[in-house]
Amino acid sequence: MALSQIRGQAGRSVTLWLGIVLTAVGVLQLTAIATTTRLDAVGQIQQNARPAYDILVRPTNSRLPVEKSTGLIRPNHLSGLHGGITDDQWEEIRRLPGVEVAAPVAMLGYASSEGRIDVDLGDAIDRSRTRQIIRVLPTWVADTDLTRVPERNPRYVYVTKRPVAVPETIGVSGTNGQQSYRAPDGTRLTYQQLWDLGCSDRQVPNFYLEQQENGSWKPLCGTWQLNGKDAAWFAANRNDQGSLSLAGSRFSVIQALQDGTFLNFADVVDPARASGDQEGVRHEPVRSNNPTLSIIWPIWLPVAAIDPGQEAQLMGLDQALSSGSYLAPAKDPGCAAPSGVPAIAPDRVDLDERLSVNLARVAGERPIAGQRPADLAAELRKTSVDHPANRTYSVSDAYAAAAQSASGHTRLDVIIQASAPDYVRRTDGQLTPQFKQVDAGSWRTSVSRYGETATGAAAGQPELARDNGFRELSNSAEPVTPDAVTPPIARWVGSFDPNRIRRFSPLSAVPLETYLPMLASGADDKSAALMGGKALRASSNPAGYSTAPASMLIPISMAKCVVKRTDPISAVRVRVRDVTGVDPVSMERVRVVASTIADRTGLDVDVTLGASPQAQTVVLPAGQHGRPELALTEYWAKPGAVLTVIETVERKNVLFTGIAGIAGVLFLLTNALAAANDRRRDLAVLARFGWSRKARLTLLLAETSVLSVAAGLAVATVLTTLRFAVERPVNWVQAAGVIAIAAAMHFIAVVGTVAGTGEPGWAPHRRSRRSRRQLQTWTMAIDQIAGARSRTAVTLGSMTVAAAATLITVALVKSTDRAMVGTLLGEAISLRAGPSDRIMITLVGGLSFASVAIGLRHDLRERTRQLALLLALGWHRRTVVQLIVLELAALALAATVTGCGAVVLALALVEGAFPASVAALTPAVLGTTMVLAMAAASIALLSRRTVSVAEALRQ
Repeated sequence: MALSQIRGQAGRSVTLWLGIVLTAVGVLQLTAIATTTRLDAVGQIQQNARPAYDILVRPTNSRLPVEKSTGLIRPNHLSGLHGGITDDQWEEIRRLPGVEVAAPVAMLGYASSEGRIDVDLGDAIDRSRTRQIIRVLPTWVADTDLTRVPERNPRYVYVTKRPVAVPETIGVSGTNGQQSYRAPDGTRLTYQQLWDLGCSDRQVPNFYLEQQENGSWKPLCGTWQLNGKDAAWFAANRNDQGSLSLAGSRFSVIQALQDGTFLNFADVVDPARASGDQEGVRHEPVRSNNPTLSIIWPIWLPVAAIDPGQEAQLMGLDQALSSGSYLAPAKDPGCAAPSGVPAIAPDRVDLDERLSVNLARVAGERPIAGQRPADLAAELRKTSVDHPANRTYSVSDAYAAAAQSASGHTRLDVIIQASAPDYVRRTDGQLTPQFKQVDAGSWRTSVSRYGETATGAAAGQPELARDNGFRELSNSAEPVTPDAVTPPIARWVGSFDPNRIRRFSPLSAVPLETYLPMLASGADDKSAALMGGKALRASSNPAGYSTAPASMLIPISMAKCVVKRTDPISAVRVRVRDVTGVDPVSMERVRVVASTIADRTGLDVDVTLGASPQAQTVVLPAGQHGRPELALTEYWAKPGAVLTVIETVERKNVLFTGIAGIAGVLFLLTNALAAANDRRRDLAVLARFGWSRKARLTLLLAETSVLSVAAGLAVATVLTTLRFAVERPVNWVQAAGVIAIAAAMHFIAVVGTVAGTGEPGWAPHRRSRRSRRQLQTWTMAIDQIAGARSRTAVTLGSMTVAAAATLITVALVKSTDRAMVGTLLGEAISLRAGPSDRIMITLVGGLSFASVAIGLRHDLRERTRQLALLLALGWHRRTVVQLIVLELAALALAATVTGCGAVVLALALVEGAFPASVAALTPAVLGTTMVLAMAAASIALLSRRTVSVAEALRQ
C-alpha cells in the first residue's frame, strides 16, 4: 500500500524525497565549508603570525600621544628616540629567563656623506669659441617628483682657450701677516688687492689667473663661489674667528687645450693631506677628455649602533654581507684609535631623491678676467642663454661615490639628531603631522670647508631641507679647540644587502627602521594620481616626514664615541624562547616575559607577537616647493591583532554551523508540515472507510521510511561525487545524523497529521460579508489568506525562515569581514575566505529558495480543486494568476518583514545597540526574498498550468 501511494502520488513523493536530499546535502556542505574555512584560517594565522621580534622595549614615556590613543606602533617609532635605555637595563633584559634574543639598537643621529656627481658639459660647449660661459641650474627632486627645490643661485662654468694658471704663494706681507701671490710672469698680487677685488676670503685664495692676448695675467675672481657681495659686506659680516659666508653663485674654470682635452681647475679637498681639524686643499688642475662639473651631493643618513652577536641571531645580518667582513665582537679599543670605529653599511640606499641639472650657454663671448664678482654676477643674471639641455642623476649614483670615499673614513664628530613628528587628530579622524621650525644653526659644522678651527658656515645643508620640516633638529657639533683630540672616525669594514636580511611575513610585519624604509601610498584616487601610483619614500633631509633606514651600523659598545650619554639605547627587540606561534602556551610565555621586563626596568613594553599592520590615514600638508596636500596610507603595527582575528574566525565558524543546522531543521520541518498537510484529505477518506489511527500512522511511517532510505542513498551518491570533485572529506556520521533528523521531522509531522485527522469535510470558507461591488481580486486574496489558516501558516513559515536565514548569513559575513578588516592579516584571511563565504550565502539562499518553492508547490497542489472551480465558473486564467500573485506577494511581504525584523531585534538585544549595518542590509534581503518567492511561485504555477479543469475536479 505504501509503495502504491508513493507511485500513485509521484509528484508529492518526489518533492518530499527531493526536500530530504537538498537539506542533507546543503547542511553537510555548509558545515564542511565552515570547518574547512576555519582550519584554513587558523593555519594561515599560525604560518604568518610570528614577527621579527616578540616584544618591543622602548624608553619610559616614549610612546607618542597618538600611539597611546590608537593602541598602535608607528612605523617610524625609532625616529626621535636618541637613547633612553642604559646598558645595565639591556643586560638585565638579556639575563631574564625565557629571553632568547635581546637585540638593542641605538639611533645616534644623521651623519653626512658627501657624494659627487660629475655633470658632462661636452654637449653644451661650443668648441669654436675662445671664451664662453655655461650656466648650470641644479634642481633637487623628491616626493615622487612633487617637490622640486632649485638651488638659490645658478652655477657658472667659464671655458677658455687662453692659458690658466694657479697662483703661487710667495709669503706674507703687511702687519696682519697675510699672504701674497705671484703670477707666472712675476707680477705680484697682494692680499689687499685681492680683497678689494673680492677674490679672497681671509687666508684662502679664491681665484685663478688667465693670460690675456697681450701676455699679461689677470685674476679670475670667485672661482670657488661667485658671490654677489662686495668687500664692504665681507668686512661687516666677518666674525671674531675671521669666518665669512661665501654663499652665492658658484664659479668653475675649464681650459680647453689644443689637443681637444680639457684642464678642470677646481679646489679639491684632499683627505690624504688632512691633519686634525685642518683639511688639505689642492689646486692642481685635472686633465680629462670630457669637460665636467663636479656637484657635491650632501647625503644625510641615519647612523645606528647594534650588538653584532644579538643582531646576527635576530636578523641574520652576518649572512647578508655583500662585501668585506662582519662587525667583530664588541670590544672597546678607544674612540681615537688609529683603526677608527668599525662600521658596515648597506650597499645601496632606498631614497626618493634625484638631481635634475639644466645646462645652457650664455650668449656671446665675454672675457671675465679682472671683473668684480658682484658686477659679473649681476651681468650674468641679465644675459640670455641658448642651447638648453637637461641631465638627471639618481641619489644612488652619488651614494656610490660617497661609499668609495668612505672606504677610507667617515667623520662622526658632526651628528644631527631629528625629533619625532607631532600629530594632531582632524575632525574626520585622520592624522596630520605638524610643521616644526628648523633652526639654521643645526647645519653648522665644527670645521669650515676652508679648514678653519672654528664653528664654520653651513657646509652640508641639503637643498631639500629648505622645504617645510616636520622634525626639530639638534647638532652635536662643537667648536674645535687647538688642543682637540682627533675626531672619531668610522671605517667601513663591509657592506650588506638589505634584501638578504632575514625575511618575515608582511602580514605580521613590525617596524624595522634599521633596514627597511618607511613607505606611504596614496590613500585616495587624487593623491595616488598625483604620486603616479608610487609610494612616498624618504629623502636625505633629516627634517623630512619620512625616515630612511640606517646607512651605517657600528658596535653598541662604541656608541659613546658619537653621543655623550649613559643611556644611548633607543629600543630593545626581544624574541622569547620556545615560542612556536600564537597558541595559548606561546602567548602566555611572551606575556610573562613582557610583564617581567616592565616590572624590573620600568620601561615601555609592547607585545608584538600576534601584531599585524593596520592602515592609518595621514594627511601630509603641502610643502613650499610644489608638493600639494597628500592623503597617505601608512601601516602602523597593531598589537594583538591576531587574537582578534582568531576570535572572529572561531565565532564565525560556530555561528555558520549553527545557521546551517537551524536552516536545515526549519526547512525539513516546513517541508514535512507541507507534505503532511497535503495528506489530510486522503487520510480523512481512509478514516471514513474504517482505517484506524494506527493503520494510517503505519502507512505514513512506511512511506517516510522508504523515502528516507531512498534519500539517504541519493545523498551518499552526491557526497561521494563531491568528495572527488572538490577533494573535501565526507563526515558519514554527520550525514547519517542529518538523514535521521529528516526522518524524525517527517515522523513528527505524520504523528501530528494523523492525530488531527477526523471525518472528512469540505466546508466552504467563511463567506465574505462584502457586497458584490467590493468583491475584487485583492479582497479575495485577503479572504483566502485568512480562511486557509494551516496552509497560510506553512507558506508564511517557509518564507519567514528563508528571509531570516538569508539575512543572518549575509549579516554574519559582513560583520566578520568588518571585524577583521583593518589589519593586513585580517584582510588576507577575509579575502581568502571570500569564495567560501559566497558559497555559504548561495547555499543558504538556495536552501531557503527550495523551501519556499516546495511549500508553494504543496499549497498549489492542495488548491487544485479550488482553482479548477474558479476556472469552471468562468474566471480567466489571468485573473486566477493575479489572485495567486497577490496572495503570495502579501505573504512574502509579511514573512520577510517578520523574519528580517526578528533578526534585527535579536541582534539589537544581543549587541546592546541597534545594528545599523544589518538594518542597511535588510531592504536588500527583503527585496531578494520577495523576488525568490515570486520566482518559486512562477515555477509552481508552471508545473500546474497543463492540468485541465476536469482533471483538476477529479483530483
